[in-house]
Amino acid sequence: MAWPTVAIDTTSMDAGTDSPATARVQIKQMADNVNSIKDAKGVASGIAELDAENKVPTGQLPTIPASQGGTGQTGYAIGDLLYASASSILSKLPSGTSGYVLKSGGPGAAPSWADPGAFPTGTRMLFQQTSAPTGWTKETNAAYNDIALRVVTGTVGAGGATLFSNTFSGSKSTDALTLTTGQMPSHGHTYNVLATSGAGPNDSGGGGGSVTGTPPTNSTGGGGSHSHTISNFNLKYSDVIIASKN
Repeated sequence: MAWPTVAIDTTSMDAGTDSPATARVQIKQMADNVNSIKDAKGVASGIAELDAENKVPTGQLPTIPASQGGTGQTGYAIGDLLYASASSILSKLPSGTSGYVLKSGGPGAAPSWADPGAFPTGTRMLFQQTSAPTGWTKETNAAYNDIALRVVTGTVGAGGATLFSNTFSGSKSTDALTLTTGQMPSHGHTYNVLATSGAGPNDSGGGGGSVTGTPPTNSTGGGGSHSHTISNFNLKYSDVIIASKN
């Protein structure tokens, strides 16, 4: 029922000399207007109902768009955040994973939740575990198996051929080496000479004296090479893997 629009003429109802017949028509119109107001309660183009506190019930309140000072939302969950998803439009960002932080998407993009310790895709790191952690992929190229690590200040590279476990396991020997005369310490040899009873080619006294000269000593040794054993090369180690961020 539409809201009443007919006005009530009270000029025939404000004095004792007024005609009851004329006033009756206006009283009837007044009653019709009251009934129209009663029937218009809570309907379109009518009047709002009031609750026990003389307030409009929340169920009869409209959803107010953001462009009119509202949010355009009808409900929320704990942790929801409002953000502008378009011009004059507010949207909800649901609560993110525990420990995550709010991350800007830049101008014109929606915000999002992000792991505060997240690494860019393709980041390579070492892990002391057999399997790569969630979100990472283990390097399985055989070229990286059983190798040592080297720190450089320039471009990274690789080299060598001997496996780490073959180099640092058990006892090891140095390369064989044959010493030359120049590599030996300076040294001399002493020997005894048996004196002769008569003159000899080296007898300076003419008979029975001391023997002079520098006869050589006998040679010994085979001239072979040798090596030395290093017995403490069994180094303690811990394996790591290389993994890339997905």
